[in-house]
Amino acid sequence: MGQNYLATNISKFFDFKGPSLVVDTACSSGMSGLLMATDALQAGRIDMALVGAVSLLLSPTAHDVFAARNILSQNGRFEIMDKQSTGGEVLGEGIGVVMVKRLSDAIRDGNHIYGVVKGIAVNNDGRTLGPGSPSLHAQKQVIKEALELSGKKPKDIGYIELNGGGTPIMDTMEIKALSEAYDLTNQKLDQVYLGAIKPNIGHLLLASGMASFIRCVLSVYYGGEIPPFLSAREPFEHYDFAQSRIQFNRESVKWKTSANLPRNAALSSFPDGGDELSCHH
Repeated sequence: MGQNYLATNISKFFDFKGPSLVVDTACSSGMSGLLMATDALQAGRIDMALVGAVSLLLSPTAHDVFAARNILSQNGRFEIMDKQSTGGEVLGEGIGVVMVKRLSDAIRDGNHIYGVVKGIAVNNDGRTLGPGSPSLHAQKQVIKEALELSGKKPKDIGYIELNGGGTPIMDTMEIKALSEAYDLTNQKLDQVYLGAIKPNIGHLLLASGMASFIRCVLSVYYGGEIPPFLSAREPFEHYDFAQSRIQFNRESVKWKTSANLPRNAALSSFPDGGDELSCHH
């Protein structure tokens, strides 16, 4: 049975009208769907959308594939940018759904607003050495594009949700791209927290980008409460964190901003050699 039946049956059950489709860009699927929804909202083609992502491990296939590529964690922990990393991932299951509308409509209708999406960008690595060898240039480019679309500057971003590949190559590429795009070595700017949901709940495959998005939105909304980052207790040696403005919080912290400015979060979702996606809200 084709994947299209998933979206079709949901629409039939709830009597949804309008576009109903499945988007598959691996880890960034939910965020790619969010990009399509926000584009349609801005163009006036729709007035609201439900964007969801789901990952269920109904067979050992995913574990077999990751094991064959030698990218499953050997100690049962998902470590990101950490010396103790065994170079592998822990798989998880999850479902995440968000409703999106134009801000003006949500205010008019008296909706409970959790966050505002400021900018989303997507691109592709193109040709690389392999799926586990991402393109630094592509990652940096898509982050800068999303930042520009959001109308924000590096100094405005207080929290960054990492993609977190869990391997030295992928994590090194990501932190270098983030460092250049967000000017993370400029210690004259305010500190910025880095974190990731994957060490908490595992890699949710197609739902991982949506899980990261929900974590960011709730961190912005609930008084700026940033959940603890359960990795990088001993940051790896591929980046000089001591000479940066990066902070890792080991317990929940209150997110304070200079002069009571709005809280702004960003996230990255980088599938294996696929569509790179960056979002600001």
